[in-house]
Amino acid sequence: MLSVFSIALFKVNAQSDTCNKTLYFGLGAGINNYTALLGVSGSVRVHDKLFVRAGCGVGGWGLKYSIGLKYDAHYDEGWNFGIGYSICPGVNNVKANLQVESGVNKEVTMNYSAASTINLTVGHNWSISKSIVFYMDFGYAIPLQSTAWTVTDGSVLSKTTKSGLNLLQPGGLIIGAGITFGIF
Repeated sequence: MLSVFSIALFKVNAQSDTCNKTLYFGLGAGINNYTALLGVSGSVRVHDKLFVRAGCGVGGWGLKYSIGLKYDAHYDEGWNFGIGYSICPGVNNVKANLQVESGVNKEVTMNYSAASTINLTVGHNWSISKSIVFYMDFGYAIPLQSTAWTVTDGSVLSKTTKSGLNLLQPGGLIIGAGITFGIF
C-alpha cells in the first residue's frame, strides 16, 4: 500500500489524464470505510460528476456492505465528497477472553448484532495512469445504534470492557485508502 501511495504522489504520468470512464472496480482498506478492513468496491458514474459507489468487505464486526453517493469534480485528480450507508449484519457466538465485573478475565460468549452507520466523507484522488486511480478517504461514520452487542452466556462485563466494545463496534472516524480501475 505504501508503494502505491508513493507512486501516486509522484505521478507515473507526466500529463494530467482525464478519466472519463463510467464503471470502476477496485480494492480498498481502512477503518470504518465503505470496504471495511479489506474489501472490494465499485463505482458507476450516473451524471457528469456524480457517482453511485458500493463496497463490501470483512472487518472487525464481520462482513460489511455499503452504498452511497460521491461527488467528484475531477475523478482522476482532486477532492471528492461522499455520503453513504453501511451495514454489518453481525456475528453470532463470538468467544473472547474479556474482563468481567469481578475484575478477572474469562472466556465470554457473545453476539455482535447488526450495526449500521451513515457515512460522511471527504477524499482525494491521485491518477496513476489513464484509468487507474489511487484514493484516500477521511470522515465520520455516525452509528445508528448505541450498543450492537449482547453477552449470551450470562456473564456481566466490566465497565472498561463495555466501553471498549462500544468503541470497536462500527462508527467513528473513517480512514480509508484504495485503488480503482476504470473498466469502460
